[in-house]
Amino acid sequence: MQLCLIVKCACDSLVLIYVFAQLYIAVFSILHGNAKRLVYGYDSFGNICNQKHNTPVENMSLSGRDTSGLP
Repeated sequence: MQLCLIVKCACDSLVLIYVFAQLYIAVFSILHGNAKRLVYGYDSFGNICNQKHNTPVENMSLSGRDTSGLP
């Protein structure tokens, strides 16, 4: 009975560590990344789809375009 309780606590601890690690990764990604790229998608030049003001990328002639209204 004692061993079963120790194993259950160890498994519960591992699950909690896993959940908190996933939450940390999600929060870090949202704060330091660009969530619009996940929601709207982007083309091979870095333009976020359906967005009026895209930031131009250096040495990419078609980056920074207005893609609002495009499929």
